[in-house]
Order: sequence, then structure tokens, then C-alpha cells
Amino acid sequence: MKALKIILYIVLALVVIVTAAIFMIPTEYKVERSTTINAPKKLVMQQAGRFENFAKWNPWGKLDPNMTTSITGTDGEVGAKYSWEGNDDVGKGSMEITAVTDSRVDEKLVFLTPYESEAATYLVFEEVDGATKVTWGMQGSNPRPMNLMVPMMDGFIGKDYEAGLAELKKMTEAIASSDTFRGLKVEKMELSPRTYIGRKDTVKWADMQGFMASSFGAAYGELTKKKAPMAGAPSSIYFVWDEANEQTVMAAAIPVEGEYTLKGFEAFPAGGSGYKIAYYGAYEGSGEAHYAMDDYFTAKGLEMTEDLMVIEEYITDPTTEPDTSKWLTNVYYIPR
Repeated sequence: MKALKIILYIVLALVVIVTAAIFMIPTEYKVERSTTINAPKKLVMQQAGRFENFAKWNPWGKLDPNMTTSITGTDGEVGAKYSWEGNDDVGKGSMEITAVTDSRVDEKLVFLTPYESEAATYLVFEEVDGATKVTWGMQGSNPRPMNLMVPMMDGFIGKDYEAGLAELKKMTEAIASSDTFRGLKVEKMELSPRTYIGRKDTVKWADMQGFMASSFGAAYGELTKKKAPMAGAPSSIYFVWDEANEQTVMAAAIPVEGEYTLKGFEAFPAGGSGYKIAYYGAYEGSGEAHYAMDDYFTAKGLEMTEDLMVIEEYITDPTTEPDTSKWLTNVYYIPR
């Protein structure tokens, strides 16, 4: 009987302690982890703040190789949504971007299984001594009596955040140190001083081939008559690329050595240090080279400005080489 009383007192004491804890422990929680990545902030934000990249470094993907995922909306922008469904370890839920600035991405996290809950997650980016500090955080609330879990949230979530940030750091620093993007190598190079002689106009995408053919032919014919010292293959120079109206402001021109003018044609001087991609393939696929160059600039912390001269140099004559995989186009990005 005495033993029973002791057990009863212990149980009552535990009830009192647990009840007190329920009302003493806060319902709100916040978990944060940070790491410093040796890469430009724009690149870190791209790798951390886009769901297509999040899928590569988040720590939960390894828990279920057969997990199904989907992305809706414009990735990286407000309204984009990442949804997943997997085994009991990962459950089912979604993340939706609710706000984006130049230093922060906010998301709404919703779990549907194994239990229903919501939380706010965020990524904060800060430039520090040439590197980028990224902070990954979560904040939310557990209603009583589930608030008893609040003191353990930091341990539960924190170790996963640490693992995820470590993978993000490894992945992003590898990209930042690379010179190959989309399978295309970017080279630093020196373009010899030259002048491009040709015609400049606003051209619809559908009319580009015809514009280039007539302009190249006219410029080449006149330059041949003048015995001009040519410095390369026929080239297109792009000044504006207007996707909304499917048109471009461009020049179709022939390069000649040094300074040069030709009556009836415009002259576009070029030369100096820049960047080059040697692209092999059909002309309609050359956009990959420009996307790769954009990725390179992001990875190296460079800016795409209006001062850049964007040039495509058509090395291979398609009339003598039927295999499009052998067509070489040199893509140059040269400061004006």
C-alpha cells in the first residue's frame, strides 16, 4: 500500500510538472543555421533560392530515392511552388515562395503527412569579404500541449539544416570554380583589334537568316573589290535581344584588320580582352552558348552590361559542310 502511494505521488508530481511545462514553455520556435560559401551572392541565391537546385542539395531527398516532386510557377519567383510525396520519412507537403528581395527568400512550408503543420522558412544572403554568408531558418508555433516539443526543435531541424548547407556549399563552390557550363567551356581571350563592316537593323527573328545572307554578301563583295585585309569570318553583332517582340537589333558584318570604313556600310570597332565559347552545332541551337555565358558571368560575379559587344562568328561554311554537328560558331563577349 505504501509503495502504491509513492507511485501515485510520483505520477501526480509528473502531471504537475508536465502541466506546468505546458504553460511555461513557449509555443513559438525559431531555428537557424549559417555557413559561408566562397562564391558570389548572385550564384548562391540562384543555387539556394530556386527549387530545381534545392532538390539537389536538400538533406531529405536521400531519405527516399523514389520520392516524387513537382515545381509549378516561375522557379525562383513569388508564387513558385515545390511539392513532394514520398515514404514515411519524408511525408507529403509543399514549399511556396512568398517573397523575394536581393538578399532574402521567404517560403511557406506545409506538411500534409505524416502530420499536418505549417511554418515559415527563409534564406538570408550577405556578402562577407568576397564570399557569401547564407542563413537558413525556420520559425513557427506548436499549440499546447505539442509545445513540449519546442525545446527539441533546434536539435531535430538544426542537424538537417547543417547537412543541407554543407551540401549547398560544396555544390556552389564547385560551380564557382568551373569554366564549363551546359557542357560548353568558356575561355578568357584577347580579340585582335578589328572593325566589323556591315549593316545594322532591327530584325524579326524569322527574318534573320535572310538579313544576314544579303548583308554578308553585299559587304563581302565591296570589301573584296577594295582588297580589304579581312580579319575573320562573317559575324553577327547583337545589341538588343527582344524576346517579347521576337526581334533583335543586330549587325551582319565582315571583320577587317584595324580601323576601317566603307561607304554605304556601318563600321563597328572591336578588340581587347573578353570571353569566348566555341560552339559546335546548328545555328538554331547556339542560344545554349549564350545561356552558358550568362551562367559563367553569374558564377564569377561578373555583370552583363550594355557595354558588352556580343558577337557570333560563323567559322564553318554550311554550303561545304552538310553535317551541322561540325559547324563551328565562335561566340565572343567583348567590352566595347
